[in-house]
Amino acid sequence: MIRSHDFFKERIKILRKHFSLFKVDGFLVDNVIDIFYFTGMQFSQGILFVTRREVVLCVDGRYIEMAKKSSPFPVRSIQEDVLKKIWTSPKWEEAITIGFDKEISFAKYKKFKTFFCSLQRKFKPCNDPIQKQRAIKDREELSNLKKSVALLWKGFLYVKKFLKVGITEKKVALFFEWYCKKNGADDLAFKPIVAFGENSAFPHHHSGDRKLKNGDLVLVDIGVVVNGYMSDITRVIFFGEVPKKIKVLSHIVKEAYEKVLLHTRPGVEVGTLERIARTAMGEQERFFLHSLGHGIGLSVHEYPLISTKSKNVQLEEGMVITIEPGLYLPGVGGVRHENMVVITKSGYHNLLPKST
Repeated sequence: MIRSHDFFKERIKILRKHFSLFKVDGFLVDNVIDIFYFTGMQFSQGILFVTRREVVLCVDGRYIEMAKKSSPFPVRSIQEDVLKKIWTSPKWEEAITIGFDKEISFAKYKKFKTFFCSLQRKFKPCNDPIQKQRAIKDREELSNLKKSVALLWKGFLYVKKFLKVGITEKKVALFFEWYCKKNGADDLAFKPIVAFGENSAFPHHHSGDRKLKNGDLVLVDIGVVVNGYMSDITRVIFFGEVPKKIKVLSHIVKEAYEKVLLHTRPGVEVGTLERIARTAMGEQERFFLHSLGHGIGLSVHEYPLISTKSKNVQLEEGMVITIEPGLYLPGVGGVRHENMVVITKSGYHNLLPKST
């Protein structure tokens, strides 16, 4: 679906509402995913300048003509002399303090700070206003996320059929990639994690040449991109009779997952969800090696981080998050169960076509 220019102007209006909170007169957007969010256009680099009254998209020569045809906002060159002309224009004089995402690289921070100081402007870090805006998905974003999850689930069911003694982790990963791209995926959200047996004890295992054996646990953590939106699920499969320790872990993880869902609704602090999962794991909690989950959308890891490290962050209607408790025994194996859910007015909705 091609969105109207008015659609993107509404998103800019929402960003401007944060200006008073952060005590800024404008905002510099240089993350290319954020630029896509506000313009519908994809670049390898660019800058979007937003003040209380003006918006301008600055790109290099490779994109100028394309941007002028499709951008919802005026387009200029990214060359420094052009940027200076923009900021010395009378229309931009009232923008004295310019905000930026605090996650900007140090090199870019130095460059932009020098630029704005030369123009007697202040350059001020802000705490994730765009990430927080992107966290609340609109109807079309939810539709794209559902499509992404639906294709991902089909890809998972497809590769399950190839699990047989002797197949390698790499081959299963390649079958998944081939199927999803053949059936409409823009790309993979990340490199598939396919882990057999003891390899599943590493949460971020790189699929390798390990061959599948009877009695192995198979852990599959996969994601795809559809219309720019990412999906992410993890499942474990018992290939034959797995060790009893693994079955116990699986039961504990599933129980923790279900207990978290009972408290998944607007207004609940994200740290509370992780504490619930860890409490449900009892003595095995020491083998839970990562956060409980994360936001997901145009990026595979978005705001909010579902963790006790996230202070004073509450779930809000429209957020899409993963919930992925896991336990990992070194030398034995690991179990992780992950789904994507959207926070609704009174609770949550699982985005998987099946709630397994």
